[in-house]
Amino acid sequence: MNVVRLFNWTVLACGLAWTAAAESPVDWPCQQALVPTVSATVVWAGPPVDGVENDWQQVAPVAELVDRLGRDRVTMEQAERDIEQFAGGLPKAEKDRLLTLLFAGVLETANTRRAELIAGIRKLTRQQQDLARQIDNGLTEIQRLSQEADGEAKAAALREKLNWGQRVFDQREKSLPHLCERPVLVEERLGELARAIAARLD
Repeated sequence: MNVVRLFNWTVLACGLAWTAAAESPVDWPCQQALVPTVSATVVWAGPPVDGVENDWQQVAPVAELVDRLGRDRVTMEQAERDIEQFAGGLPKAEKDRLLTLLFAGVLETANTRRAELIAGIRKLTRQQQDLARQIDNGLTEIQRLSQEADGEAKAAALREKLNWGQRVFDQREKSLPHLCERPVLVEERLGELARAIAARLD
């Protein structure tokens, strides 16, 4: 591997795709601002969920539907049918309360899923940053070895190691745009579910 190419790549690595907004953590690589938790007020037009956030787990039909709606393989079209069927079978006196609990459950599971995805992205970014530092240190060592009469063999072995590091880095870098979209998709689905549930309120 060419040392100049390695140098250019390392400079790129150090400021790479994690150049997010200034207020974002240094281990957040996505263009989207880091929002750890989606608030109910952002997506929900129904009754407040304050004080009832955990009650949904105590109502078996609600908990079962929350679990189903959280599955990726359930399309939004099917989810809306499930919500319609659920709402249609509720007694009028309990309808708004149970639909609010349904939303509370959907909100909690979506936030849990987003938190897992965000944690994974930040972990990967820290690994990338560590790898960039290793490459930078390796470049310094190659330059030092080049000054030694018998350092070429060690330098060649180190170049091979850095070459492998670049391949790993590049593979991870290619995956970042897709990974950054995943929390967004969870949030978009949450918004669609929230609207579908709110539409069935009396």
